[in-house]
Amino acid sequence: MLKNCFLLLVFSILLIGCSTANEEENSDFNGSPIDIEEVDFTVENSREGYVLFKQEDGFDFAPTWDEELRKEVEESKDLRRYPDAMYVSISRTDFDMSELEEGDRVRIWVFEVLEMAPPLGYAEKVEIIEGDG
Repeated sequence: MLKNCFLLLVFSILLIGCSTANEEENSDFNGSPIDIEEVDFTVENSREGYVLFKQEDGFDFAPTWDEELRKEVEESKDLRRYPDAMYVSISRTDFDMSELEEGDRVRIWVFEVLEMAPPLGYAEKVEIIEGDG
């Protein structure tokens, strides 16, 4: 009898742990569920700026373009020197990096930013703003 109760307790703990893990994968930092269908891709929820440096899986992004400051960052390899710059990962998008050039003006939708130095943002969508750059 005691053995059966112990097995039931272990099974219950495993069952509860497995269901909690699935909920965490599809939730934000507060544990609230994320529904990609509810993401608002309006211009008001986007950020506009420039591609400072292009990488294989993303790019360095800043809201302003300053060629002299960009050269300083390129020499020092320290993006933290560029105000409000961040690295933007495109791993969550189907965006083709071959379409992007350094200096392009872009609009990005970033709903998750990891506070690092420099910050790391995961783009949900990237658009090149034609006619600028």
